[in-house]
Amino acid sequence: MAQNYKVALKIDERNKIAKEAEEDGDLNKAVRFYEQNIGEDYADKFAFERLMIIYRQQKEYKSELRVIKRGIEVFQQNFKERVKHSLS
Repeated sequence: MAQNYKVALKIDERNKIAKEAEEDGDLNKAVRFYEQNIGEDYADKFAFERLMIIYRQQKEYKSELRVIKRGIEVFQQNFKERVKHSLS
């Protein structure tokens, strides 16, 4: 449990930095931080959504699809773990 909490804090901090970077127009920096977040095995809706939007706006459809597939993988795993714990 403590491990998930630490990961959640790191992800939250990266999201804040990435969001500020987006607001400043530095999409490359924002993408770097969002990509770090989706690399974690943690279901963080915000990072996935923002990254898909950025890639769509930049017409980088293969990257957008990669993010979608990664999201499906992470969120399915998260759902399986939640069901397993709730049935325990």
